[in-house]
Amino acid sequence: VIRGEKYDGRRADVWSCGVILFALLVGALPFDHDNLRQLLEKVKSGVFHMPHFIPPDCQALLKGMIEVSAEKRLTLEAIQKHSWYLGGRNEPCPEQPPPRKVCVKRILSLTDLDPDVLESMYSLGCFRDRVKLTQDLTTEEENQEKMIYYLLLDRKERYPSCEDEDLPPRNDLDPPRKRVDSPMLTRHSRCGPVRKSLEVLSVTDQGSPTPPRRALDTNAHSQRVDGAGGASVSLTPPSSPGGSGGLSNSSSTHWRTRLNSFKNNLLGSPRFHRRKLQVPTSEDMSSLTPESSPELAKRSWFGNFISLEKEEQIFVLIRDKPLSSIKADIVHAFLSIPSLSHSVVSQNSFRAEYKSSGGRGAKLTLPLLRGAAAMAEAHQAVAFQFTITPEGIDLQLSYQALNQIYLSGVRSWKKRVSRMKNRVIKGVYPASPSSWLFVAIAILATMYMQSDPSMGLISKIQQHLPLSLHMSLSAQGQTMLSALVFSTLLWLSLILTLRLCLKLLLSYHRWMFELHGKVSNTTKVWVSLLRLFSRRKPLLYSYQTSLPHLPVPAIKDTLSRYLESVRPLLTDQELKRMTDLANDFESTLGNRLQRYLKLKALWATNYVSDWWEEYIYLRGRGPIMVNSNYYGMDFLYVTPTTVQAARAGNTITALLLYRRKVNKEELTPSRVPGTDIPLCAAQCERMFNTTRTPGAETDVLQHWLDSDFVVVYHRGRYFRLWVYRGGRLLSPRELEHQIQSILDDPSPPFPGEEKLGALTAGDRCPWAQMRKQFFSSGVNRRSLDAIERAAFFVTLDDEEQGMKGDDPAGNLDRYAKSLLHGKCYDRWFDKSFSIVIYKNGKNGLNAEHSWADAPTVAHLWEYTLATDAFHLGYTQDGHCKGEVERSLPPPQRLAWDIPPE
Repeated sequence: VIRGEKYDGRRADVWSCGVILFALLVGALPFDHDNLRQLLEKVKSGVFHMPHFIPPDCQALLKGMIEVSAEKRLTLEAIQKHSWYLGGRNEPCPEQPPPRKVCVKRILSLTDLDPDVLESMYSLGCFRDRVKLTQDLTTEEENQEKMIYYLLLDRKERYPSCEDEDLPPRNDLDPPRKRVDSPMLTRHSRCGPVRKSLEVLSVTDQGSPTPPRRALDTNAHSQRVDGAGGASVSLTPPSSPGGSGGLSNSSSTHWRTRLNSFKNNLLGSPRFHRRKLQVPTSEDMSSLTPESSPELAKRSWFGNFISLEKEEQIFVLIRDKPLSSIKADIVHAFLSIPSLSHSVVSQNSFRAEYKSSGGRGAKLTLPLLRGAAAMAEAHQAVAFQFTITPEGIDLQLSYQALNQIYLSGVRSWKKRVSRMKNRVIKGVYPASPSSWLFVAIAILATMYMQSDPSMGLISKIQQHLPLSLHMSLSAQGQTMLSALVFSTLLWLSLILTLRLCLKLLLSYHRWMFELHGKVSNTTKVWVSLLRLFSRRKPLLYSYQTSLPHLPVPAIKDTLSRYLESVRPLLTDQELKRMTDLANDFESTLGNRLQRYLKLKALWATNYVSDWWEEYIYLRGRGPIMVNSNYYGMDFLYVTPTTVQAARAGNTITALLLYRRKVNKEELTPSRVPGTDIPLCAAQCERMFNTTRTPGAETDVLQHWLDSDFVVVYHRGRYFRLWVYRGGRLLSPRELEHQIQSILDDPSPPFPGEEKLGALTAGDRCPWAQMRKQFFSSGVNRRSLDAIERAAFFVTLDDEEQGMKGDDPAGNLDRYAKSLLHGKCYDRWFDKSFSIVIYKNGKNGLNAEHSWADAPTVAHLWEYTLATDAFHLGYTQDGHCKGEVERSLPPPQRLAWDIPPE
């Protein structure tokens, strides 16, 4: 049916009955998705999850009924002969309430018609001709129009609470609400039991017989709660005042809403029809022809551009012509070629993209420059370029660009060497690499004194040396080499022993339960040994391999704590039932799951951390803004400077200095306050260069080892700001200069660019769909990659925040709200953290929660504020200290091609 192919109605009914049976047994639909297109793809694939509690024979029946292939699907005869179907024939049928009768009477005149019901029938789309509909309703004969009219009239009379309420306004771009089956709602609802009824149309004196249908059971107070952030989305309209439980909850559902839902399912939503109407026609595509274009469109570099297979820059020097006129000519020329798409990157730069019918594409960037100096600047933008002429090849090199490439490579190799060195130092902690030398000298010294500390192992090692070494080395050299091999093995054994001892020491937990000021002798000895093993200055991750694994609690303790936590929420009868279920779980499935947890704890340092990150945070489909993200504030009563660009320069510098310390592992590991007990530092690894990528079912945290730039948002525009130049970090004064150039840039945002960040503030499924549809290729993909690969995100806010003014409490509240969500589109909530710099010099931080908890980010923010105010400092006029290099590349404007829809 979905593919639009011919189908057998009886076999299609079998599939529908299978879906209904699955919903009745499970309490949820086998195929479900917020997006209609994704839902249809799931239906066509036929893959669904079968719960374990369904009996095996019933599972086979469901799989046979919900089979995609009609030929393999069970027939009605096979279903009636199935063992699970036959097994319930002798069970007593539940007592049904008496059927409800709806009378179909004769309508004498048009004045007797209810205008609301009549308007609802028009909205169904099945009765387009109003005159014919009124004639059918007033005729003496029985027809389906009368039956539908009285069904709707009866529903209106039984549910009048929301009759005169207007439907809430809904944006066409809003995602569809989650479809949730009513049994799931009633099972998890805290309201009273909802009365279920069977409503039928019976044969009456004035009406016609109609088959019975099962009533919809709804609950107005049921909600879907997001486990990651606690956000809830109402599934039904709110109930009328004073309504409670039972039928009143069901009556609060607007009857017109159900009609609109039925109409959209039958005919397609209005958004679907608008999208169909927005497809461009061939007449629109052929309105511009090459004959109408200026001569500029027929230059030779157009032909070269179309033959390109990669991105390239072409510099064209045009004299004695204003830039506005040049851009107008180029736009006109590009519009004349249907295969070319274009966008204005900046005031002096123009981007075009060519896509051939075979899928091959090329990209072109045109910097519009004037004068000899501008042309020289253009040649410096590329490392080398060449021109093929009849006389030969003209090769031009830009030594400045090549030097920058060389210095960038040197910086990258230095970081790799530093990581390798730190890996060695961490691997031998609590010993040091130099301790190997002491062990080797000690072994050689004992051998020199005619003593064998290896008890014959050195001789055995010498006997098993390769034959080539026996031929090339003397006997003394072989003995020396064997002694060094034995020293290395002994040194590694000592390191493993020390690490095991440190791990055992850190596994001691009795100190937690001792009274303050009363320390036992055992704890005192333990503290002394721990200090002895921690005398060497550790790196940030030195303790990671020595920290004890998180123990798996006993299943009895887990169930006991669970029952204790739900005790205030349940009645005595409900608590008794929950206790019985817990005991049953412990004796059946619980022990098997406990064995799985213990098995995972053997090879995982923390048996729950990856699941917690995945299921509590990344699988949350609600907005992460407000619900998951959190914020950090500036000094409340002190502002180091009121210059926005200067505060941004120092803040960015302090953050990058902290990143350098994290990369070099120069930070001291966090410890329990007042003790020498180290804490896990794993969350620091993804602090920078990290983003949360949306997915259809779950998000993914992406982390890059390094990033040379940050992305800055100002007045609806995105800029890439390079923070390294010639292998060195830009000074705060240079960063202030770059930030000020962004603040002074008057260029307007691209269409759709200003509120692009709102995608990260909403539900995750629509954002994942938009990302896949509009940001998977072309200029949008490159710009989105720049944001996601940036070290962090910076927002230059035009507002002023702080505690000053006549209303300090209100100002503090506004300050907190601005940092928490801003305008919803001027933050990038997917980044690991974003910095906000306000117009009056105040700053703040908004952090994504899945990669780390608040203490990790708090340590980062405290270091940033302290470095900004007390280490970097400002001049007397509020600017950053230092000088500005004149050859700094300007911030790069990120380009976007956002379609109108």
